Amino acid sequence: MRNPSTPRQFLLHLLYDSLRLLNWKDRPLLNVFQTNLLLNKLQQLSLARLLPDYIYANFPTEAFNSVQLALAANLGRAILEG
Repeated sequence: MRNPSTPRQFLLHLLYDSLRLLNWKDRPLLNVFQTNLLLNKLQQLSLARLLPDYIYANFPTEAFNSVQLALAANLGRAILEG
């Protein structure tokens, strides 16, 4: 996740496909640091929508919102688990 050579075009699809894991109620999938890192990446992708060479033009806005909500819920569980 920290490697800058990771292709950006795969990140949102991977996060969207992992929604069931991110919403897993038993325990958080990611720790606080990892979740914050993914939230930052998601914010970068969200800001990239303003650029003309946007790579997720056909990806629904609900996908961003669903992933953001799942990551926020995971962050809350990770903070509480501590």
